[in-house]
Amino acid sequence: MAKSQLKREIRDWLNPPDPSSNYNAAASKRTPGTGNWFIEGQYIDWFTQPNSFYWLQGGPGCGKTILSSTVVTATSLATKPKDGRPVDRPVLYYYFDFQYLEKQTTENMLRSLINQLAAQNEEARQPLEQLFQNHGDGLRRPPLSQFLECLKEMLEKPGIESSYIILDALDECR
Repeated sequence: MAKSQLKREIRDWLNPPDPSSNYNAAASKRTPGTGNWFIEGQYIDWFTQPNSFYWLQGGPGCGKTILSSTVVTATSLATKPKDGRPVDRPVLYYYFDFQYLEKQTTENMLRSLINQLAAQNEEARQPLEQLFQNHGDGLRRPPLSQFLECLKEMLEKPGIESSYIILDALDECR
């Protein structure tokens, strides 16, 4: 009971923006087969190479956000544990959004990614719990640098082979 209470308190303290609303909006606009050319091509190189990086760029309105939702779906399905084990290859995503101020900052992105990782992998929670305790059990907000350090520590925890981080509309980050 105390552990679930601590999880709730930390989540309330983080108060992360929810990227699922952007994901769901983009996914609802996808037509069947949208993005297959990418998933069956260049995506495979990114997905299978450790520590790889892929930058997708294009003009406004060309479909990058919808393609990002396709990538989130494909990656989540490919990494889903088959036998009830905890997720060891978390899929974290964030949609920067010019329409919502709270979805335009680096700090809010970090808080969202940290929250997602903590929810997906229990082993990764220790640095977050320590950050929470170091800031008056949630009475104070740490600086951006400490959120970044927390995420890095969480991603380095044993049991997390690698993680996938998908960021959409990075150009909309203030």
